[in-house]
Amino acid sequence: MTNPFFTTTAVTPVRPGRYEATIDETWNLRPLPQGGIVSALALRAMTDHLDDSGQTIRSLHTAFVGQVAHGPVSIDVELLRRGRSMSHLRAEVANPGSPRGHLTTGIFGRTRSGFNFTDLRPPVGVPTPDDCRSFRDPLPDGTLQFEPMPFWTEQVEGRTALGHAPWEEYVPDRAERAMYRFDHRPSSPMEPSTPWR
Repeated sequence: MTNPFFTTTAVTPVRPGRYEATIDETWNLRPLPQGGIVSALALRAMTDHLDDSGQTIRSLHTAFVGQVAHGPVSIDVELLRRGRSMSHLRAEVANPGSPRGHLTTGIFGRTRSGFNFTDLRPPVGVPTPDDCRSFRDPLPDGTLQFEPMPFWTEQVEGRTALGHAPWEEYVPDRAERAMYRFDHRPSSPMEPSTPWR
């Protein structure tokens, strides 16, 4: 089965350095699509343009020079430098007729051996998502009721595993949060299309 996230971020080459794609309305976050989905389109186009399975994305920088709305978009990709171990590309995602859009610079590279270390210890005693209340559940009585956007009902689900729900009263303490998960893992089509746990 094809991964829904992979399908959503599919890009179509139309000529060397130019791609087309469509951003679904369910990715909107009043009033524009969530920035990560636009970056994902840029990365898909850059990956295809580089055409080197040995080099994967290592770092990226994005800037919204112009607004990008849902619907059809074009993606212009420029290869800045191709190296044996590192390559640099730039992509711009824009709606048809827009002078500027979302610019992403990506640095791709091969795997290198190095030190293994962990800077911080992960929190302990955190429940699994299935044991946490979903933000899709009916809101408690007495809270402000609202109609959630399709982004939250169809793409990303909120479950507070660490921290507090927006309607809870609490004394602020450590700024630690753990709460979101995609309905489907944003991974390659080679991996099973199962809910992200």
